[in-house]
Amino acid sequence: MKRRRKKRGSPAGKLAAALVVIILVFAAALFMRVSEIEAAGGAKYSPEELISAARVSVGNNLIFTGTRAAEKRLLALPYIKSAEVRRVFPDRISITVTERSAAARLPSPDGDLLVASDGAVLETLGSGTGGAKLRLDGLSVAEAKPGSAPVFADDRSGSVKNAYIAVLAAVDAAELSGRAESADFSNLGNIILIVDGIRFELGSAQNAEPHLSAMADALGEYLKTHSLPPSKVIYESDKVHIY
Repeated sequence: MKRRRKKRGSPAGKLAAALVVIILVFAAALFMRVSEIEAAGGAKYSPEELISAARVSVGNNLIFTGTRAAEKRLLALPYIKSAEVRRVFPDRISITVTERSAAARLPSPDGDLLVASDGAVLETLGSGTGGAKLRLDGLSVAEAKPGSAPVFADDRSGSVKNAYIAVLAAVDAAELSGRAESADFSNLGNIILIVDGIRFELGSAQNAEPHLSAMADALGEYLKTHSLPPSKVIYESDKVHIY
């Protein structure tokens, strides 16, 4: 008794079927047009400004909209810290951003620069005193570009820039942004901060974040048992000293 062999599709038939599928998918993609764009997370920039900066438009093909390129364009805005642009099928584009906030004022030849806690320049304020409480002294700005950390004079080794970024991050981590009044970088071996009128002698910027947090915590404990604030808080020899 002869067994019947199962008929298998020919290679040509399989190729034709695959081509049909590809053509159908491509045809469907051509008709997927963006009918709605939503933008969220912006306080400095309106949804309309974010959409314009991303260069995405209603009527664009959803599949061929370059989301990565749109994210890069959004990140060129100085106040934008992170950006995500997503396709939401069948016809929507979603934009979500996280913005930087002002952390300090940095004097420059063109006037005070408003800078974020990550060191990026946000904008030039001119000679006014608004924008942020913390003032950064003892730094010589050679070049400032919105969205990037400034370039400092005589800083070939990068030590000034590193100290600048480390101290800003430490102030933010220690939750002193609303209390710190000034930071003096004139001596990178002993950076001086004024917090609530109290002198903080941080030492160098190395390990600035844990050191400044320890100083703020020690001050908080000190004030629980003392009616008057101290004149200074010093981080020295791996210890916090309060005087």
